Amino acid sequence: MGKERMYIDWRKNPQWFTLMEEIEEPQIFYEGLEPPEGLSVVNRLEIKERENLIFYSSPPGPLEGREILAKASPRRVYLLFRPAKEFTTGELMEVLLGMVKFDLKNREGKGNLLKMAAASGQRQETIELALQYLACQGLLEYQLTEGGQAAFRLGAGSPQKGLPEAQRKIRNLMEETKAFRRYLSKSPLAQVKAYFA
Repeated sequence: MGKERMYIDWRKNPQWFTLMEEIEEPQIFYEGLEPPEGLSVVNRLEIKERENLIFYSSPPGPLEGREILAKASPRRVYLLFRPAKEFTTGELMEVLLGMVKFDLKNREGKGNLLKMAAASGQRQETIELALQYLACQGLLEYQLTEGGQAAFRLGAGSPQKGLPEAQRKIRNLMEETKAFRRYLSKSPLAQVKAYFA
């Protein structure tokens, strides 16, 4: 039989930082571009098996939350769900273009969609659609390989059809992620636990 998992709710506890300092070897989950100062954090790709997992930020969706818990296999889960920076669609495009340019300059155009998703705190599906949108705009070209790997090139600069529809889909996915995070920050503990079960 698996170990019993305890959920500790710190969402409204102003003493959470002091309490966190008392936890032995905490693993602190955070995703977003501005990690909290003074804390050693991990994203969904860096999670290791540990007894104590602190959700400093919320995962972008229930699937990602369950995957994080499966990888960490914690006995105790501490829920903070502090708000991370929320992007507009345009801001996300700028962030992704910056990541692609970095990969072109420093990694011979080799990137990873999962890393982009973790760095921006978005679902992988959102990143895939956003890259398709940028490719339709003629800003980049890319080829996907196994495991979320991508080979990027600068685009030819000629926009294609379907841009408004693609932008709408991206916006919808981003809104779903925002709504999920709001739900986690305000729902009763029993409902949050049920989402991750």
